[in-house]
Amino acid sequence: VNFDHPRALDWPAFVTAVSRLRKGRSARIPVYDFTVSNRSGTYRQVRPAPLILVDGLWPLHAPGASALYSLTIFVDAPASERLARRIQRDRRERSRTVTSIAREFRSHVEPMHRRFVESQRNTADVVIPSPTSAARVGRLVRKLEHLLSPSE
Repeated sequence: VNFDHPRALDWPAFVTAVSRLRKGRSARIPVYDFTVSNRSGTYRQVRPAPLILVDGLWPLHAPGASALYSLTIFVDAPASERLARRIQRDRRERSRTVTSIAREFRSHVEPMHRRFVESQRNTADVVIPSPTSAARVGRLVRKLEHLLSPSE
């Protein structure tokens, strides 16, 4: 299974969970176990909140997914930065070698990024380059505060 391809995600479960949270209802989210590359069989209960952040590679990929969001943000990081972050994470959390991480990045991660992730940049409400500036983050915070303020 290529876990960097959008078909690796359970889209119906994703849409159901985000829809429930938007309606003020709790959602059951399956817990993924990276050591066995599969769901662990357990779930965590996520309670609704005034601000729900959906983070991931393909938040706008599912048909109709953009209707679930009040604001969409694309973090535009160059390949070198994405690889460096992945090396740091996978060495620390998954005990992988730099060679295996780089090989996977070249063969799976980067091709899937070009094919499925980059295009989401064009449909996002806000594009933030990474690294970014404090001023950009401040503007984003103000947009989020505006979304959270009661309608007049």
